[in-house]
Amino acid sequence: MTPAQAVTDDLVTATRGGDFGEVAHLLSELAAGAGSRRASVLRDLVHRCAATVCDRFGPQPEEVVFTAVAVDETALPADVDELEPGVRAALRAVLAELNGDLPGLNCQLELAARGSGLAAIVHCLLWTVELAG
Repeated sequence: MTPAQAVTDDLVTATRGGDFGEVAHLLSELAAGAGSRRASVLRDLVHRCAATVCDRFGPQPEEVVFTAVAVDETALPADVDELEPGVRAALRAVLAELNGDLPGLNCQLELAARGSGLAAIVHCLLWTVELAG
C-alpha cells in the first residue's frame, strides 16, 4: 500500500465512521504537505470513486459511456460548468476513469489538483462514501 492509499483509507474510514475531527486533521495535514502528496491522494480517491460506481452498477457492456448529472443541495439540476473548477475537474476525472480515457483522466486530475486541491479531494471522498451506501 502506498502512503497515498493509506491516507485515503484513513479518510474513508473516518468519514464512514463519522469521525469528522479525524477527517479535518487528515485534511489539514494534506493542506500543509506537498502538492504531489495531495495529487496522489486525489488520484486514489478518483480511482476508488470510479470503482465504487462499477461495484454499485455491476458489469457494463464495453460500449457503455458513463455520464453524470450534477444537482445542487436541494436536488435541483446544476450546470456542471458553474461548479467550482477543482470540483468540476474531479467529476470529469471520475468520468474519464469510468470511460477508460487515460489522457482525459490525467488532464482532469492535473486541473483538479491546482491550488490546494482540497475541494476536489473532499468531493471525491464524499462521492465515494455516499455511493458505497
